[in-house]
Amino acid sequence: MPVNAPNLILTGNALQANLAYNSKSLTSPPSLQQALAQVYNLADTELFPQGIYDQTTNSFFNDYASYIDNLVPQGSQKAPTPTQQGQINLIKGNLSTATTQFYTDQSGAFTAYQQATTMYPGKYPSFQSYLSQTAWGATLNTDANLMNGYNSQLNNIYSAVYGQDYVAIQLAKTTVDSVRQAKLGSAAQMPTVMSIAVASGTLIVPDYVPGDLSQFSNWVDQTVAQHGNSGEQAITIGFSGTSSMYDFSKSSYFSQTNWGSSFWFWSAGGSSTQSSSQVNVDTASSSFNQRMAFDAITTVSLEPGPWYDSSLMYDYPNQAGLVRPTALLVAMYPSITVTMDAASYAAAQSAYNSSSGFGVGAFWASAGSQTSTSSVNMNAVWHASGSSVTMSSQSTTPVVVGLLVAPLKS
Repeated sequence: MPVNAPNLILTGNALQANLAYNSKSLTSPPSLQQALAQVYNLADTELFPQGIYDQTTNSFFNDYASYIDNLVPQGSQKAPTPTQQGQINLIKGNLSTATTQFYTDQSGAFTAYQQATTMYPGKYPSFQSYLSQTAWGATLNTDANLMNGYNSQLNNIYSAVYGQDYVAIQLAKTTVDSVRQAKLGSAAQMPTVMSIAVASGTLIVPDYVPGDLSQFSNWVDQTVAQHGNSGEQAITIGFSGTSSMYDFSKSSYFSQTNWGSSFWFWSAGGSSTQSSSQVNVDTASSSFNQRMAFDAITTVSLEPGPWYDSSLMYDYPNQAGLVRPTALLVAMYPSITVTMDAASYAAAQSAYNSSSGFGVGAFWASAGSQTSTSSVNMNAVWHASGSSVTMSSQSTTPVVVGLLVAPLKS
């Protein structure tokens, strides 16, 4: 059931939120690296802009890095003027001389430090303490300031020639190149990458910053501790035959959203590997009522790490209008009750009994083993006297029920 939120995508299949690495209530909580693996897999995957979750094969980092590789600064001229080139040559020459002087003095300072530690044992416990107590410190500071001044002059003239974003683009290129190099290794030694655990072992991948997963773990534990205490679930969403029909044309997002021919709200099917078939439910009937309830719902933010510079996205190509996740919508203890007219109830129960399960939106209950093809265990209880079915889960596993998204080009 869509909501009028321009940045919401619903999951077509209830996905376990494998993020509570610090949980005390879960029987087998993930490790932090396993939790970060799910963060990376969800956050780095570009999505089609439609109402139901459908990922592309594109990596946001890879596309961003390729874009940075070829980004031309705004206001760039084709080449320096003869005067500008002469100024660049002068500054580069001065910078080279200043750099040579710095390393010469640094080498001399270190030689002097080694001699001083031999002559005066214990007086200078470190090279830095030696510099702070002798004239060498002032000498190296002067050398460094001279280099920084020439670098600043060079950046200013390059920005004048190649555009206002030249310096930022050069830094971004250096950054994405360092991430590419780090991905070939086995240890995350920079804030721009993180280590994740997958079935094949440990991988180094671009950093994505989730919300506080320790706090999320506490939320899971608190929800488990409070489950059943109040009698009724805290969050309830209800629909009935008298509810207003949703007008897709009133939303700029949903009016151009493809919900996908393979998605329907009520379904029956063979297994997780077999196609589902639609179950027709008369939602216009006065008997129809649907109630979705959860003990708690929270969000977990997903944002690119420090390798990403949003200020440089002005020319990002996104003809397909793809989006990226910015947050996960996570729920616990889902429960769905659907009340139908007699004919719809008979059709739904028949589909459930004759195949291997019945689905309501992202949730699925199996007629045979009572396990879910969506990896979230749901039980279905059919009430013939009231023409209703209730699907619920007593699993302590948190479930991703939706994602908040943003256009790739911000």
